[in-house]
Amino acid sequence: MASGVSDGDASVNALDEIKHVTVDFHAVADWSTELSSKASKETYMLPNDDTQFARMNLLHHLIRHTFGGVNYKGIDEDMLQLGATVLDIGCGTGIWLAEMQRDFAEGDYVGIDIELTEWAKAFQKLSKDSIRLVEGDVLRPLPFDDETFDYVHQQDMSFAIPTASWSDMMFEFFRVTKPGGIIDLVELQFPEFPNGNRTEAIGVYLDLATSIFNARGANPYIARELHELVDSSKLFEEVECIEDFMPLGWSKDGESSEVGRLWALSYQQLLLGSESIVTAALSSSPPDWKAFVAKLMVDLAEVKAVIPITPNPFSGE
Repeated sequence: MASGVSDGDASVNALDEIKHVTVDFHAVADWSTELSSKASKETYMLPNDDTQFARMNLLHHLIRHTFGGVNYKGIDEDMLQLGATVLDIGCGTGIWLAEMQRDFAEGDYVGIDIELTEWAKAFQKLSKDSIRLVEGDVLRPLPFDDETFDYVHQQDMSFAIPTASWSDMMFEFFRVTKPGGIIDLVELQFPEFPNGNRTEAIGVYLDLATSIFNARGANPYIARELHELVDSSKLFEEVECIEDFMPLGWSKDGESSEVGRLWALSYQQLLLGSESIVTAALSSSPPDWKAFVAKLMVDLAEVKAVIPITPNPFSGE
């Protein structure tokens, strides 16, 4: 009989390998600085490929399902029906803009990203150019006039934005939003464990991921802190923080198990796409990342881990 390594053995070996490597903070900081200085596809922290585009689109639909089947939070639907000017920051595949334009055809829609994907360009074409796309770095001053937009939207950008940049970005959001307009930041953060249970693989992953975030100057828990940051800026009139928790591979009461499976699939694709980040971060040869991720996803489902998701709608004065 041929000998080999089972999936279970591979997962255990991968866990053991990752436990014994450390994060090279200087290497990650240098790598991050180099990427951030380039206005090109290399600035993306995740692969710019169809797998990640599919993950972005799946995440979009999961968030929409979570918040009642709508793409907007905290804004008067009448404003959208009448024809609002809408900006999507970090527009990615363009699916959010495309669905907003479909639901509210009278609006004027603009998306900005550091590199415009073919998905976004296709959605723009299907909209008969009622969606305008702008290539630009959102960490720099936005290329729009003051008080241009009724509604500014940003989603799943916490990994891409250094903690020190959020205050300047808040000012830019405020600057380009009309008085009384709405800004909505929808961010996810690290898994949490309502039952208090964590496996060894989960602990190793959280330590590794936190170290990488810290080395990049980013905050994995920024979602919960945004409303305080907005409050302290004194720029905005009303601030609201909404929070829900998404099951990773299991089903909440009264909800289809398919929802938990799809959230787990989305998170798994995120982790698999992070392999280059992990490789850059580790001070020794990278372990079997795919095997480790497989083990981690099983453990997250077994302990009933959740992903907190926090829309932060707020309005300008």
